[in-house]
Amino acid sequence: MNEAKGFAVPLPPNGWSVETGEEADLLLRHQNRKAGMVVNATCGEIPSGRPLEIVSRHLFFGIRAKEVLRGERRATAQGEVFEVVLRGELDGEELLLHAHTLRGPECVYDLVLFASPEEYSRVNGEFETMLPRFQLVGGGTR
Repeated sequence: MNEAKGFAVPLPPNGWSVETGEEADLLLRHQNRKAGMVVNATCGEIPSGRPLEIVSRHLFFGIRAKEVLRGERRATAQGEVFEVVLRGELDGEELLLHAHTLRGPECVYDLVLFASPEEYSRVNGEFETMLPRFQLVGGGTR
């Protein structure tokens, strides 16, 4: 739980560990697979009228040869969400990225899975199981 940023999310089981000292609010790495998950909140800095497709672009900085495989905006019980699946290259390695950008009342939340193409199908189910369990709680003002 991150009360200052107003969210709680259960950690996925089986092989995921929290990395500390990173800029993200939560960074998880899989112990046996080339994969990770990031949860980050940006509060008070993004104009409420800016489309989530534009807001989510920062997630792809540094990724080369980008190919959007799927992109969809929809309303959920927690707010508006933009979901994107993207293939690209980072630091000479191919990766797949599955991202949900959620606009909450005070913050914008990025929930991102990144994995090698070989590992993506093995870990994406765990990411998708975590998404509906992500909760907005209190605050979310920093």
